[in-house]
Amino acid sequence: MGFLVFIVACLGMGSVAVHLGAAKWFASLVVPLIDGLSPIWLVLSSYLSAVAVNFMLTPLAAVSALSLPWAEIAQHVNMNPLPMLYSFLYGLDQYIFPYEYALYMYIFSTGYITPKHMFKGLGLRILFVAVILMLLQVPYWKLIGLM
Repeated sequence: MGFLVFIVACLGMGSVAVHLGAAKWFASLVVPLIDGLSPIWLVLSSYLSAVAVNFMLTPLAAVSALSLPWAEIAQHVNMNPLPMLYSFLYGLDQYIFPYEYALYMYIFSTGYITPKHMFKGLGLRILFVAVILMLLQVPYWKLIGLM
């Protein structure tokens, strides 16, 4: 029961943020910054914003609060919203601290990995995913007509 309450609370945080206008506020802040960027830079900015937001919100709250603004931003710049939303979801899957993901928390709590190794490994993962996103995913999206 506690797990379901947690999931609903995370989704509720996003719904409340949308209801209070935080989504429109976010879009109004971001649009001037990214207006005129190429689609590749838009995808990268979506990814990096998700990595940053992951430290402030749970992934479920971020998805429910910020997916709509990223879709609106994509439509504002005449781009298909799917690549921006996909890169946003990739960014939300990046973790640095062990408490953000149960498997990492378990491995960390058993003492099999030190914080130094965890930060270094997961930090490199953030960079590798960004590189793979730009080198593989973006050309694939262009190939199938999403970009």
